Amino acid sequence: MKTLIAFILLTTVGCAVDAVPVTALTFTPDGKQLVYNTAFGLVIRDLDDKAMPKSLLELDWPKITAAAFDPSGRWLAVAGGVPGEKGSVLLFDWQTKRIAARWEEAADLITAVAWTHAGGKLAAACHDQSVRVFVVGKDTPLTQPMTLSDHTRPVFAVAFSPDDKLLVSAGADRTLKIWDTATDKLERTLAHHTDAVHCLAFRPQHTGNYCASGGADQTVRVWQPAIGRMVRIVRHHDGAVFALAWHPQGDHLFSAGQEGLVRIIDADSDRVLHSWQASQDWIYRLAISADGNHLVTGAWNGDVKVWNLAEAPASNR
Repeated sequence: MKTLIAFILLTTVGCAVDAVPVTALTFTPDGKQLVYNTAFGLVIRDLDDKAMPKSLLELDWPKITAAAFDPSGRWLAVAGGVPGEKGSVLLFDWQTKRIAARWEEAADLITAVAWTHAGGKLAAACHDQSVRVFVVGKDTPLTQPMTLSDHTRPVFAVAFSPDDKLLVSAGADRTLKIWDTATDKLERTLAHHTDAVHCLAFRPQHTGNYCASGGADQTVRVWQPAIGRMVRIVRHHDGAVFALAWHPQGDHLFSAGQEGLVRIIDADSDRVLHSWQASQDWIYRLAISADGNHLVTGAWNGDVKVWNLAEAPASNR
């Protein structure tokens, strides 16, 4: 099992006056640029360019919470809205650089979005305790969504299994809800977390559909949602876990949160292989490039940092 060590490659710092928490963070389809939120909207920046970022999209939302590209790279889904008043999903056509569709019918913020791995469906977690599932087609970018309701408090995270057969949602009610994507029926509820669940991530390139969750109970838990089994608990955290990201090879899991630390967790045990102080503030988002070479952290103070990932020397393993 290889151990990864991190080296800082580029630091992007928001202006002190205008900095807002980084809650939307993703790589562009070609892996050469980052898209993330600032006080001015959504911006795009080259990984190795320290010049002022190019404005991508100005939104009239007071809060942007998430952004995600579909597998084809054509659509960028952006989530947010007005807290306590309106939740919004915007679909941005990456090729034409135009807004293709906008949905704004939720009663509160949209907190997260996730695409099926085959494309064609988009799930949105809502602060109004629901999950909305959209069908995204060529001629109808956003259909009227199916509403999935079983959570009793705000939903903070959604994720599709690698085979797209399951949708997992999680939130402030401390549970993971497992939904059958073919029927939109609730299959089971997993209630082992002892505080709010903030993030979800499925393990890539691995059979068994293993899903990791991170929460305010200072744990990362790994599940087999198809059979309702909790595989293990990683307890080596001293603050809430807000963000998770698997290495594309599936052999390491990255976690980050309230401590400002990034941890590298062994995929097959509860061992923390390495950690480093990536921020002096809370880290809300992690993103990893498709080739596994770069990890990006987004923090409460507006900092976006790009880290180079390389194999550690043998003496450090």
